[in-house]
Amino acid sequence: MGPTNSLQRFSGWNIDDFEVTSEAVFPSEGTYGTELVISGSGFGMKKGKVSISSTALTVSGSGGWMDDLIKGSLKKVMSPGIYDVVVQPVGPKGTIYKEAFVVRPAEIHSIERGEGSAYDQVTITGKFFGEKKGAVYLECEKSGSLESVRKSCTVSDWDMDTTTADSEIVFVVPVILPAVCDVIVDPYSTIAATEQEDGFSVKEPEIESVDPKTGSVGEQITISGNFFGSKKPKVYLGYMNVKNGKYTKKSCSVSSWPTDPTKEEGEIVFKVPTGLLPGPYDVIVTNSLGSDTLPGGFIIE
Repeated sequence: MGPTNSLQRFSGWNIDDFEVTSEAVFPSEGTYGTELVISGSGFGMKKGKVSISSTALTVSGSGGWMDDLIKGSLKKVMSPGIYDVVVQPVGPKGTIYKEAFVVRPAEIHSIERGEGSAYDQVTITGKFFGEKKGAVYLECEKSGSLESVRKSCTVSDWDMDTTTADSEIVFVVPVILPAVCDVIVDPYSTIAATEQEDGFSVKEPEIESVDPKTGSVGEQITISGNFFGSKKPKVYLGYMNVKNGKYTKKSCSVSSWPTDPTKEEGEIVFKVPTGLLPGPYDVIVTNSLGSDTLPGGFIIE
């Protein structure tokens, strides 16, 4: 090791992101489902007991208890905190590793996408989510009110690496008010949840373009835009009815719509209905969260 020369070459060898540790308990932090390795001596070859404070660990099967090494898993929910690890062999006096293990609360590191519509799939990455599937919520305030609305999300995937505690959740956006929502991860319900404020925006449909812009009755037309949702939306052509002076919406047959719940952009293909006169029409897309209108977006020739 040493300084670089003019060619930025090192005079020896270099250590990067390398740590030497004497910790007898590895990993030294975790949560429900974490697998630990305890190193030492004099544990004996017959399985004894090992615990984090008073919470017993589940010792692994064959090879889980040896004279110099124990492998175990935390299979009970514990409150976040710093705990002693206690090893009690059969016969010999036990060993206490003081403040050797930290139980950590769930941590949200990132949310794959910041906005979407109902039934979209969203991925949360973080740490210490736990091995057992918990709950995810979206929470927002009603417009013009201090009252909050919380909706439970369907969780389609919940994973945690039992050694590193790296975690990932995939949840489905529920039908909720279009708003900026807090994302809440609650692994256990018995201890405090963690949340990402303003972590996800629930959006109404957004029409960007119609192709072609003119056409005939029975023709297939494509609408491009965002947040249409992965469930079949409704499409209408709107116009002012000269006979009764009322605004009228004519339902259109939808033959194709976005089905990838991980993407916010997509296309809808609809058929121009019969019984409409030539002229301009508003294009309206409606899903379970709301509607968007492109005024005069399509002309029947």
